[in-house]
Amino acid sequence: MNFDVSLTLKCLSTPGVNGYLTLVETSFEEMDFYQTLLIRDCNIENIPANAFQNMKSLNFLGFQGGYINVLDANAFAKIDIRPDITAVTPKGELSFVDVDLISGGFHETTLSPLSNLEILTVQHSRLVAFLDDAFENLHRVHTLNLDDNLFTYIGKPLFRNMTALSKVSFENILWQCTCKNLWFVDNFKKEGISIGSEVVCEDPPNWRGIRAENYKTKICDESVSLEVYHLLTLAWCASPTFK
Repeated sequence: MNFDVSLTLKCLSTPGVNGYLTLVETSFEEMDFYQTLLIRDCNIENIPANAFQNMKSLNFLGFQGGYINVLDANAFAKIDIRPDITAVTPKGELSFVDVDLISGGFHETTLSPLSNLEILTVQHSRLVAFLDDAFENLHRVHTLNLDDNLFTYIGKPLFRNMTALSKVSFENILWQCTCKNLWFVDNFKKEGISIGSEVVCEDPPNWRGIRAENYKTKICDESVSLEVYHLLTLAWCASPTFK
């Protein structure tokens, strides 16, 4: 069986406490032959600018467990994450799984260098909110997994440049259902983007546990129809025929 050339860094830990990992600009010198890098169970106080530059190109870069306190705005500068056609499974994936992102999100430029990225996974990693430009340069990402995070809504500008997106997953998100917040229900359907999980309201309380699509149909679509009806009625009443 073929295997990718892979490097896994696992921090030693005691019960309930992970070990620490320090990264600097000179980390991974002469390691540009690796296709995959996985960092497991490490508490990382700071990922500085250019931390992965010596690896040059990776098929997969993943973080699993532990925490990341500071993720520099240029942490992924000079690293190209792209599908490697020589890999067993070409991916082009950046992955955070069970990682506490202490900041609760990404700086607007953190992911910008990753223009060849195709899969982004941020799963159960304390993702609280998104800046509008956080995904600005991810125009090749086709799969986005944001399961089990703390955000309660997503803004439309976040996806404006994700022209290749075809699959998203929002499992176990406590959605704040409003007509404005649920813009993506119809938009994703129109753009051919499949949602691989149910979107279920958490708020308002009387809609808790009910599918967001039902909220949109009952509250948003009906209110729009009623507004159109009133406008047409006013226009008819103002017409010369009515007078």
